[in-house]
Amino acid sequence: MIIKSLSKNLIFKDIKIKKIITTLEQLSRVKSNLFFMGEGGTGKRTLALLYHNLIWKENDESFYHINSGNIDKEIGYSILFGHVKGAFTGAVEDKKGILDSAKTIYLSSVELLPPNLQSPLLNLLETGEYIPLGSEKKSIFRGAIIISTTIKDFSKLKNSISESLFYYLNSKLILIPPLRERKDEIIPLANLKLKELNKRFNKRKRFSEDFLSFLKQYEFKGNIRELFNMVEKSFIESKDNDLLKFSGELNSFFSEEEFIKENVKNLLSFEELKKKYFLEIFRLTGGNRTKMSQILGITRKSVYNHLKKYGLLKENGKN
Repeated sequence: MIIKSLSKNLIFKDIKIKKIITTLEQLSRVKSNLFFMGEGGTGKRTLALLYHNLIWKENDESFYHINSGNIDKEIGYSILFGHVKGAFTGAVEDKKGILDSAKTIYLSSVELLPPNLQSPLLNLLETGEYIPLGSEKKSIFRGAIIISTTIKDFSKLKNSISESLFYYLNSKLILIPPLRERKDEIIPLANLKLKELNKRFNKRKRFSEDFLSFLKQYEFKGNIRELFNMVEKSFIESKDNDLLKFSGELNSFFSEEEFIKENVKNLLSFEELKKKYFLEIFRLTGGNRTKMSQILGITRKSVYNHLKKYGLLKENGKN
């Protein structure tokens, strides 16, 4: 199953995921709220974005992803629901919240949502209504809300959120299986990532047979995120070679937690890690400042300053 969303081509081979897609297509007709439960890196955000596209048939500008762990308990209400003039010290004018411009809200890591926002969220989910801070007038949200968690045991989620919110989410639950239970998707997803990298760096690299064999039997504890990191790492290490090969060392690939442990073990400072990463991007891009700027997410001037700092500028000032 290949679905062309407005943001990207999505490939679904696994029967369990196909059933989820069918469910999303059905629920999109009534803009139902959803609750995704699945391990980190299983594609919950991608499915949320797909659901948004199925409902609205438009681009991603009105899709808002909010990580509950990043919501400040003091100003979170105002950011989400807005406020009116005089609602608090410094509120010199009315201000709209995210709900005023969003058509789809994707609220991830709901287990980290501040307690003072759980009741207003539940009311929003059940009635579609919310009240800006300091106002007495109700507003209506006519979009869809998708909530997710990475907690594997649903019963444990009850310890993190209110009982009422827990039972509401239970009625909207959609389980997202880990990648290791979706073996048919591993190679198509790897090819999708390789295609993206080839396009970005104007290369024509491909997988070796031993690398593909390794991917098929590897258990991806970090799911799609780990798979993509693995492909990107191999892409970088292959240098100018056309073939992406498997080194034969399982430990050469890391989940986020393992990556941190490994670098702590090697006693690399933050500055050393930053330099190591910058040099790798420098090598990969051939020193192209525009590409380096895009990958690193910094300005060309900042790239220049780092090149100068690490002694990578030639005498004429160009790399």
